[in-house]
Amino acid sequence: MKARVIKPKERLLYYKLEGEKANGVCKLAAELGIEAMEVTEESCREQVGRLAGWNGFSSEQQQLTENSGLPQNECLVFCGIDGAKMKVLLTQLRQRGLSVDLKAAVTQYNQNWRFCDLRGELIKEHKQMHGL
Repeated sequence: MKARVIKPKERLLYYKLEGEKANGVCKLAAELGIEAMEVTEESCREQVGRLAGWNGFSSEQQQLTENSGLPQNECLVFCGIDGAKMKVLLTQLRQRGLSVDLKAAVTQYNQNWRFCDLRGELIKEHKQMHGL
């Protein structure tokens, strides 16, 4: 009997995108057969794996501690998207002028993080890389 590997659904999580940029990102995702899902202030507390739609994650939201605010920067998180499609997606985002500084892919290491914690880490990395 062969083992069956279930490929996760391709999903693009977006946070704090508004207006034409949000519409453009959602349209591009649809063209590529990727589900786009907005992460709200409330769902920002959810684990990344749950927002990605992966099995084994509860819908329980964790309480934010007093020191952890919700960063306001725009963010894209790529879930279950293979390298070839990711390259097309990133190229099309650039060509269409849909620039978003904070981007990440869901990995085995960050799938258990809360979305807001992943974004916080991306902000730190972005500041270090750009000397901000």
